[in-house]
Amino acid sequence: MLSLQSQFYKFTRGQGEAFPCRAGTSVAAARISPARLCVSVCAPPHPQPHLAQRVESGTNAGVAPMTGCAHVDYNGAGMTDLLFSGGPVLTMDAARTRSQALLVRGNRIVAVGTEPDVRAAAGPEAVTIDLHGRALLPGFNDAHIHALNLAEQESWIDLKGLSKNEIIDRLKTESSALPPGEVLFGGNWDYPACPDPHIRDLDQAFPDRPVLLFQFSGHGGWANTAALRMLHI
Repeated sequence: MLSLQSQFYKFTRGQGEAFPCRAGTSVAAARISPARLCVSVCAPPHPQPHLAQRVESGTNAGVAPMTGCAHVDYNGAGMTDLLFSGGPVLTMDAARTRSQALLVRGNRIVAVGTEPDVRAAAGPEAVTIDLHGRALLPGFNDAHIHALNLAEQESWIDLKGLSKNEIIDRLKTESSALPPGEVLFGGNWDYPACPDPHIRDLDQAFPDRPVLLFQFSGHGGWANTAALRMLHI
């Protein structure tokens, strides 16, 4: 399905704002909002030692094992410093800074830089989290998202809950406003309301206009011959 979409869409990636923490220890504190930090620690392709430990310090901080990744998720209130080291810290700023260590105090990132400098900024009871060669990245607060698809769907014709005949009627209405040959995109149709989609239904209604309709799950699609021809299928 992604390969079909890639033939029809040209993605542009905007340049996001630079991550507020750069290399160095005199870093202005970056607030983690809400007061909860979830950082992804993604493993390189080669095998890594099992990463699973519990850190007891008022509130539990867990580094949980996952397939290829681990994550740290904790409520920062009342906790001692957490120092992450032992792997590259990718701040994802405009300079693509790679640092050695990162220090979290409460609900703020207070230092990013070399391990000696960051360790010097840590409190006497700081807890060290060894990354075991994994990369530490900001902003991955959801384990599974489709950000680009979410934006794309805003331009699709919403077919949620419609029967086959209702879908065809809706598409004809939308098609009347498009120039000849432009692709007609739709999404969110599903089998309970439309249990028997078939290419011939779209071909009869749209013999010349390419039509591509994405199923609710995002893992299936319904296309006509004109769309397949455009894709050289």
